[in-house]
Amino acid sequence: MLGQEPQVERCEGGFLVRAGEHAVRVEKLFLAIGRQPHLAGLHLERLGAPLDARGVPAHDSATLKVKGAPVYLAGDAAGGIANLRRAAEQGRIAGWNATHRRKHRYATRTHLAIVFSEPNIASIGREWDTLDPQRLAVAEQRFGPVGRAMIMGQNRGMLRIYADRRSHRLLGAAVVGPRCEHLAHLICWAIENRMTVERALEMPFYHPVIEEALQDALLTLKAELARLPLRWRLLPRRPAPVRKPAADLPAPA
Repeated sequence: MLGQEPQVERCEGGFLVRAGEHAVRVEKLFLAIGRQPHLAGLHLERLGAPLDARGVPAHDSATLKVKGAPVYLAGDAAGGIANLRRAAEQGRIAGWNATHRRKHRYATRTHLAIVFSEPNIASIGREWDTLDPQRLAVAEQRFGPVGRAMIMGQNRGMLRIYADRRSHRLLGAAVVGPRCEHLAHLICWAIENRMTVERALEMPFYHPVIEEALQDALLTLKAELARLPLRWRLLPRRPAPVRKPAADLPAPA
């Protein structure tokens, strides 16, 4: 159902949810639509900077300074996801830059979003619709056979992870499953450190733990990369030309 626009209608006993060719009846719906920053009363249009569709003025995403005005934005007011850690870091940088000539810059980090539902839902790294599927290797791992999840009686869910076919670097993942808030952090750290699939598999894994779902997904991803089409393989470097020794060169006239 991923990638399809959902259609919801009431039915006897709950709701009917349709997405593409799929349909499912459920008793209840969990609706997560986010929040909007309270910008209307600030009259930001008086700054003279162009506003986007949400009323956020144009600003430097690194220094957080509004274009053409001595005003700095942070957190929800700066647009993007509503995240406490991100807002706090931006607040420190905006406060510093507002009072110092030498500016600090906000460094964009690997995307990480978690819904603290049961089971957890998480999105990590590059979003799928921003990437070229032809350049990706993808692996899926269900939680059904994961030992620790079976012991807890919570072995329903799926981890989907993808990497670049040429460099083998991890790019992103999406997961619905038990305690996947922890898996999400591990994957996020690996992406932030530009790890390849092979390097991530060199990390230690214990048994029985939920993290074994990630290990299995990485093994599947490694096997997928081994089936790389020839057009994606890097050509070997040509050997450097062999110079003739000085003794073989003709003497100067």
